[in-house]
Amino acid sequence: MEISNKKDVMKKKNYDKSLFYIDKNIGLPLYELIAQNLRDLILANVIISGDILPSESELSNYYQVNRLTVRQAINKLINEDLLISKQGLGTYRPFDQENGPKGRILGLSERMKKAGYDVSSRVLTNKIIKASFDLIKVMNLPHSHLLFYLSRVRIINGKPCKLETVHLPCDRFPGIEKKDFSNQSLYKVMEEEYGCLVITKEEFLEPIKLLKHETDLLGVKAGTVGMFQEGISYDISNNIVEHVRAYACGEYARFHFRTLERNYTFDTLISSK
Repeated sequence: MEISNKKDVMKKKNYDKSLFYIDKNIGLPLYELIAQNLRDLILANVIISGDILPSESELSNYYQVNRLTVRQAINKLINEDLLISKQGLGTYRPFDQENGPKGRILGLSERMKKAGYDVSSRVLTNKIIKASFDLIKVMNLPHSHLLFYLSRVRIINGKPCKLETVHLPCDRFPGIEKKDFSNQSLYKVMEEEYGCLVITKEEFLEPIKLLKHETDLLGVKAGTVGMFQEGISYDISNNIVEHVRAYACGEYARFHFRTLERNYTFDTLISSK
């Protein structure tokens, strides 16, 4: 659907200026704080589909920053597919047709590439295995079920940042073990070749001291503190389609949580160290 056909439903609100607030004492870059504030307003549906944001000049006045900082924050949200900017219309929250599959979660490689990072993986293991008892229980599988097992080191801008193992049910993704995931997005392959959209993730995090096997693969000193991550992913029918265990290197990864009313969001920020 063309934007020109939607002009009658595009709307510029008279926003309460107090909505656009940042705490400059937090210590994050100003554009990150502004992006956070706007993202929270979108997630809370204060800014809904078709809502046109105040102009860059107005936002720079609200936040008391220069227009380039506002533009940097807006560009970040455009890269996250949360906003669209069109000449003659301004910046607005997109409609579902413009936003792609509703609720589609992007994988690490997709998110990082959108943010301008170079992303690759070193595949350690890529094979079919018989599901262990704990995976049968966690993934709600029948006994003697076969799983696709993928183990790889995720690399951002040439530096290892995460050791990751993934399990997918073979009957849902036949032949996926033949794919090369050194440079491909797993979630993109799941969507485009198997019609599977990951729309919900449940993750558990625990700070740990990395073992020698993990520090060797991540290229950090023995005893480095990292974050253990375990999660399961669901498709649109609420079926479990993925189990993942990962070890993120504390030197390169920072986990940032935001609680907004009853909506919980999770970001993984990769530093450029």
